[in-house]
Amino acid sequence: MGSKEEVKTAPAYTEAVPGPTEKLSIMTAAGKRHDFNVEVVSERETMMQGLMFRSSMPADHGMLFAFPSEGERGFWMKNTYIPLDIVFIGADGKIQNIGYGKPESLETVRSTGPVLHVLELNAGTAEKLGFGPGDVVNHGAFGNPLEE
Repeated sequence: MGSKEEVKTAPAYTEAVPGPTEKLSIMTAAGKRHDFNVEVVSERETMMQGLMFRSSMPADHGMLFAFPSEGERGFWMKNTYIPLDIVFIGADGKIQNIGYGKPESLETVRSTGPVLHVLELNAGTAEKLGFGPGDVVNHGAFGNPLEE
């Protein structure tokens, strides 16, 4: 419990601080490799927080949600201020589908089938770099670690 004075001066929200990152790459069918620095989240609490309350994210950064098992996934954008590409990835490391997350929307963006991981990137990244369904994501979480 805090004092009334503490409550009056407390900010409406606290901007989330980015965590440590790991390297991840996406290899397109055309053979182009795109590298990203991603925060990997696997605990329920950090997954629920996701990219909430962040006002920006560098172009080559993202967040990888590493689920313990495959399942159909749905994401919403409550308290998320950055428009996002939501990349749904199967256990085989291949992109299944990509959805668009509109800032602060409560509409659920869903996978088109069971996935093991979900990658959030700045909106428009997939289109700009030309990757999509069937392209391969390389990261240790998929058993295909990134080769330098």
